[in-house]
Amino acid sequence: MNGQIFLSGGGDEKISQNIDSLFVASLKGSKILYIPVALNRDSAGFESCNTWIHSALDPHTDRILDIEMILDLSEISESDMQSYGGIYIGGGNTYKLLDLVRKSKLDKKIIEYLDRGGVYYGGSAGAIIMGANIETVEEEKDREISSKGFNLLNNYSVRCHIESDDLDMMRDYCKRTSEMVLGLPEGAGVIYSLGNFTVVGDHIFRITKDSCDKLSKDTVFK
Repeated sequence: MNGQIFLSGGGDEKISQNIDSLFVASLKGSKILYIPVALNRDSAGFESCNTWIHSALDPHTDRILDIEMILDLSEISESDMQSYGGIYIGGGNTYKLLDLVRKSKLDKKIIEYLDRGGVYYGGSAGAIIMGANIETVEEEKDREISSKGFNLLNNYSVRCHIESDDLDMMRDYCKRTSEMVLGLPEGAGVIYSLGNFTVVGDHIFRITKDSCDKLSKDTVFK
């Protein structure tokens, strides 16, 4: 994979501004594909998402960002994908999101986009689907689908909005599954590029069946 993946632990635009700024700085152009379909809203309810994404990203650049919000994922062609300087997939229900992405075959298009050097931002659910398994948020399960994610993160799974009270639960998850988990608090995250992760924000957690390491800002790891 030749692209960059930005993973945010979530939070509003003020909390996530550090990783948002780095994402905007890395864009390959001013056109962004924005996908908010993990949220549980009707078509009218999604209208406010367009205002929100501009409030999150516009302050980090002097350029005029051309943000295209798409709700019907089947409309996105492979040729369309290559026209985007970046892709932003936001939060909501992770199982719903992964189901919609798979049914539209957008997963294969995103992987091809990243292989070509694209830039991807996942906030919460959009981050979790990039990992090996989405059962880290099994409490969100609202349908019977495979829990296997994109697995583009060196075999890590992801848990967002993580707090200290969640760590024992994630340790138990790792012991049960033998998986590794990136625990991302709100306002923090990682950038994954060329096989390396770089911590953004105050800290994140790297959790395995044997340990729970707190990794601070700018730490680089595999």
